Amino acid sequence: MTRTHSYADAVRLLGKSESRVVAALDRIVGGALLSGVAMGLSDLMGWFDAKVDFVRLSHELLVKAGERRSGLSRYDSTERAEAAHAVVVVVAFFDAVEALSLPVTWREVDLDRVRQLGVVGLTGLFAGELPLPSASRPYEGVLRDLRSRYRGAGAEFAELVRASAVWDRLDETRRSRVEEALGSVGEAAVRRYEELLRELAGAYPELRFWLQVRDGAATRTALAGLERSLAGLLVGRSPDARRAELARKYRALLDRPLIEQGVGLPGLRVPTVGRAYVDPDFQVVPHEPGHQPSVLSWWADQPVRDDLYHYLTGYLGSSQAVRTPLLVLADPGAGKSVFTKVLAARLPPSDFLAVRVELRGTPTDADLVDQVQHGLRAALKEDVGWAEFARSAGDALPVVLLDGFDELLQATGVGQTRYLVKVGQFQRDRAEAGRPVAVVVTSRMSVCGGVHIPEGGDVLRLVPFTEPQVRAWLDGWNTANDDYFRQAGRAPLTPEVVLRYPDLATQPLLLLMLALYDAAGNALQRAEGRIDEADLYERLLTVFARREVTKDDEDRTEADLAEDVETELERLAVVAFAMFNRGAQWVGEADLGDDLAGLLGAERVDRRSGTRSPLTPGEAVLGRFFFVQRSQAVRGEHTLRTYEFLHATFGEYLVARFTWRVLTDLHAVDGTRPRRLAGAPLDDEELFSLLSFAPLSARRPVLLFLRDFAGAAEDVDALAALVRRLFVVSLRGAPRPETAYRPVYRAASARQAVYSLNLVLLGAVLAGRVHSGAFGIPDWSRLAAFWKSQLSAGEWLAVRQSFGVRWLGDGQVELRFGADQDVPPVDLRKVDPPPDLTGIAADAHLTADPVLNHLRYAVEPVLAAGTPLSFARMMVDLGFAPVADRPARDGWYLAAADFAPDVVLDQVAGDPLVPAGVLRALADTALGVRAAFWAQLYDRLGKGGPDGELLAVVGECWEDLTGVMLDARASVLDAWLRLHEAGYRLLDDHDYPDLAGLVDRLDLDALRVERPDLLARLERLPSTGEVLVPVALDGPVAAPQPVPRPGTPRLESRREQLSQLDELLARGKLSADAYRARRDRLLRRGQWDLPGLDPRSPAED
Repeated sequence: MTRTHSYADAVRLLGKSESRVVAALDRIVGGALLSGVAMGLSDLMGWFDAKVDFVRLSHELLVKAGERRSGLSRYDSTERAEAAHAVVVVVAFFDAVEALSLPVTWREVDLDRVRQLGVVGLTGLFAGELPLPSASRPYEGVLRDLRSRYRGAGAEFAELVRASAVWDRLDETRRSRVEEALGSVGEAAVRRYEELLRELAGAYPELRFWLQVRDGAATRTALAGLERSLAGLLVGRSPDARRAELARKYRALLDRPLIEQGVGLPGLRVPTVGRAYVDPDFQVVPHEPGHQPSVLSWWADQPVRDDLYHYLTGYLGSSQAVRTPLLVLADPGAGKSVFTKVLAARLPPSDFLAVRVELRGTPTDADLVDQVQHGLRAALKEDVGWAEFARSAGDALPVVLLDGFDELLQATGVGQTRYLVKVGQFQRDRAEAGRPVAVVVTSRMSVCGGVHIPEGGDVLRLVPFTEPQVRAWLDGWNTANDDYFRQAGRAPLTPEVVLRYPDLATQPLLLLMLALYDAAGNALQRAEGRIDEADLYERLLTVFARREVTKDDEDRTEADLAEDVETELERLAVVAFAMFNRGAQWVGEADLGDDLAGLLGAERVDRRSGTRSPLTPGEAVLGRFFFVQRSQAVRGEHTLRTYEFLHATFGEYLVARFTWRVLTDLHAVDGTRPRRLAGAPLDDEELFSLLSFAPLSARRPVLLFLRDFAGAAEDVDALAALVRRLFVVSLRGAPRPETAYRPVYRAASARQAVYSLNLVLLGAVLAGRVHSGAFGIPDWSRLAAFWKSQLSAGEWLAVRQSFGVRWLGDGQVELRFGADQDVPPVDLRKVDPPPDLTGIAADAHLTADPVLNHLRYAVEPVLAAGTPLSFARMMVDLGFAPVADRPARDGWYLAAADFAPDVVLDQVAGDPLVPAGVLRALADTALGVRAAFWAQLYDRLGKGGPDGELLAVVGECWEDLTGVMLDARASVLDAWLRLHEAGYRLLDDHDYPDLAGLVDRLDLDALRVERPDLLARLERLPSTGEVLVPVALDGPVAAPQPVPRPGTPRLESRREQLSQLDELLARGKLSADAYRARRDRLLRRGQWDLPGLDPRSPAED
């Protein structure tokens, strides 16, 4: 977190050697500076007329303090720059105020003490902590913050003036001038702030880096721009002998090759770090609660910058560097370790004491000081105490570079999750002791999920190369190997070729792998177009395995060489399966040794620390492949190692490759068996061992690579048949012998489920589409339920994303590789037998199935009522069917009206396009005896709709439902008034009352209370004795034909419906004929006389 200063603090810090200027400023502000007493508003007002002297003296202080930078320590120079910035913030504001030319003097603005206490913006600007730029904060953000503060202070000034007596003496013109001027002071102050910064950049060069002033001509190779930029900040002296020795060692790292191991091609040179390291783009944010820097998708919203050297200059020249560690994150192969080497080499030893610590070689249980001392001992080859060495730094700022925090995490697990917090505490302790230290920590992004990151500390992510950076890297590669290309008759590698493979080309170490692969015979360049991904990985792995095999100079036949190469690849595949079957991206050395012994019979080695220890199987397999990253940590006398592929796709390809080899080998064995053994089960123990711990769907690229293998195979049908036979045998559940290979514990039932699932996945990959009956699966749903019961939620999700199924009925499905983009609607004709809803609820409760119980929750009222499944579907469709699907929606209205009248009323209220014929049919349902329904119908009249048809509905029902229809008195009168006001003329043929007749039937006293506006409109009409019909109609309106309505279920029971009819008849709301007709209809209908599940397809099979 960046430290901030108040103006008073800043003046005291800058004025240590300028007592005359500070004393003069102190006199102006009434002694508030030197006494440390907080300045009140009255103090500010008292010296406002002296603001010219205040600004002049502040300028003088800045200039003189800036001239006395020699002899300062690196951190003292940083503090002075921060103090200077605080002074600039205040001076810029008062400079802007001075330029306003207000029509009043500040002496005229006189406030009493009470009013002074209510105004805090001005004292906050003077005595509060002021914003300070940081290397990770965009300059525009600093300006926004200052603009807001300046505007607030301007508003406080305006409030002062308005609250004073002088305001009453100002005319409107001068009042407007005051408010306009003070309203614009924020922009003017920001402009002055920027001008002052430019003027002071020479005296305080740190400012330009905090404000991210860009240098377009900067070199972007090996952080050369950092060294050049820091040269402008130097204040220290030449280092002593020991510090100089350490600096020379780090500087020498720039002249070493990127990788130390040989490349197997005589004459080919790996470029040096100083020539090959290209500054990557980056993202940086101050850490806050809720941030997820270990999640790649979280970074998508963060801006990308391309001035890494500039950021580092600003960061190391700020006080933030000594308060919290800088966490640098990246993917494997992105160059985190090389970054720390280059940074250590580029820091000027006069001002910085760089100490680089490879955490992989330090004891995991050691404290931070011991780890730093371990790094010093590794570099200087002698025991050096950190305290003594730090004191010898003099004016230089110690910068500790802790490389490989992820290796500590992998080796020790959760025991190191508070490591960064401890680093921050170490920095605070050193700062309080007067010996500040900056710390930079590097780690892989993916392993930092549970790590506690200090709030406010910068988190920086190195992003993959862009095309210009790939070009710059290749320039270094081609320049270093110009002689080799010429003598070997090879062409230099071009960006256009490597960028065909962006996943590899944009990671520096993998880009080097592509370059090494192409160097042998221009294999990448000779390919026509882009090499298929599976083919590319096969070529890369084979070429590098071949180089490793041939390094021993033994004479081999081509067949022997091919066999040895295949052995290397099989060992690499075991490593890949070790990660795959454990569900991890890396594997520990001990686990890998067990797996190699269990699958390939490799001899187990008891590892001990020391240079004479024999190689473990893991080291023997992986130590030669630079595209496999080895992480290491020391615990006690033991060295803990983990291994990881630089790119996950290497492991995924090797899993698919080894699976395919084992399957094809099994097919070959099957083809050579005597005929008499053709019906005997095959020995598939190796395949079962590999494929019974993790579903192949856990890594989709594995299945895609298998699909590529299948596409190129000539005997794919025979392989598919073999897989189906293996599946049938696997379902028998015959006991399997114990094997030495057991990467994780999984119950026998779970292994059975995983193996059978993987065989079905293989069958779908091989065939593309396959009938479940071809596997002998009697009931797909039962098998799928078995798989789901044995898999984790994440594993099951991956299965769903790998299969597509089409229901065929009778428990059978058609399988296809690849998930359905859209899940089709349920077809109950293919689900047999129909489910009992009460039984579903009981099953959900007994099994506590979370998915089933979530669905149960949604339809629980339906289940409790014992209603059929069709009602639940009807209610959901009614609520969610789009209005545009008119026939379906109208069908649901009619189907649900008797059963759920309130639901239908809510839906119809929001649906202005309901046809009049549907409303007429709804009038015959339970809705017809509800005043709310008629109120909705009345509300549609006189608004440009089919008024004639709607009035015909009213006329047909008026005689039988008069009482109910008049209960909506306000709505019906409002509708009749709208029609009358719209100019309807009279005809004699009508079944509903005219306006005068309606008024006679209404309770006007009640309306006068409820809607007095309606009575006022009624009184304004010239005549009310007319029949209402549309002007456009030439004759009587034909009654609309009711829409046929299927029998419907009822949410309200039949007894409730009959009771409602009795009540309406007793109250005179219903005619006797209407009462008898509706009662007979209810009695004739069964309790659950349902339509189809869907009115769009009424037949239910």
